[in-house]
Amino acid sequence: MTESKILETIENYAFQGITTISEVNYQNVIYIGESAYESCTGLKTVVLDSCKTIREKAFKGCTSLSRIEIPELYAIYHSAFYNTIIETAEFPKLESMWVSTVDGTKNYAGYFSYCKHLKSFTAPLASIIPTQMFYSCSALSTLNMDRVESIGSNALYGCSDLNYLRLPKV
Repeated sequence: MTESKILETIENYAFQGITTISEVNYQNVIYIGESAYESCTGLKTVVLDSCKTIREKAFKGCTSLSRIEIPELYAIYHSAFYNTIIETAEFPKLESMWVSTVDGTKNYAGYFSYCKHLKSFTAPLASIIPTQMFYSCSALSTLNMDRVESIGSNALYGCSDLNYLRLPKV
């Protein structure tokens, strides 16, 4: 009998700072750890067919990252895509946005901050737009979040092109 193991987890800091990685494409990975690809400046494309959780700063500073496909994403932590050049982000199953802090306080912050090329964001199941979520996303023009109950401070600060905002009926 042969046992075949499938890669399901990318641990914290696994590829941090490796500038020669241009694409991440996994069918079975369900978890991306903290800073796993942080500062991988050559990374252009991320396709994660089964990923459910992306930890803090996982793709922060991937300044060439322009395309993401993560259809099963359920939970994301702060600064996950901070300072990338992603243009479109669609997360049909995203519900949870978290921050990890030393003292246990919640300070949701900066998931897509400084993504100056981000034009469209869709997360129909998310209930919050956390603090500084789209801070300085000057190209953001379309925001689709049907279940939002709370909008954090500076969540949309600097989103000067925002012209379509879909939120729940009040």
